[in-house]
Amino acid sequence: MAIKKRRKNPRKPLSDKELANLKPFQKGDDPRRNIKGRPKKNIHELEEVIGIQFSIALTKADKYQIIESMLETPLDELKKIAENKECPAFMVNVATAIVADIQAGETTTMDRLLDRFFGKAKADSIIIKDDGTVAAVVNQESTLLILPSNGR
Repeated sequence: MAIKKRRKNPRKPLSDKELANLKPFQKGDDPRRNIKGRPKKNIHELEEVIGIQFSIALTKADKYQIIESMLETPLDELKKIAENKECPAFMVNVATAIVADIQAGETTTMDRLLDRFFGKAKADSIIIKDDGTVAAVVNQESTLLILPSNGR
């Protein structure tokens, strides 16, 4: 399939030459027409092959409760969960991340997982004057909140 060039200005009306190049769909067999319809999602094909339905959906609250309880679980039990082939992949993923972080002495893997599940935390930047009072607050949406001169 050849790659077509984009038009320089898509809002500009088509020229006579561009209009002449347009080809309407043909009746019957046209290679541009998808007769089979929209392709199935991979998850549905996987359900058919394996014979298991993946209709279970965890809410954010469910995921948070699982993560919270796993953070309070002893290391030996977490290792068992990480190696158990019967455990759900979500729990194996979290257990592996916690074990890896404990062994490395850091929390980067867990931080990345939490950011992926719940989104990154919004951070504000505070601008402080030389005298120690707060001059302004800039939030993540680049909104500058200028405070009165008395710092309140």
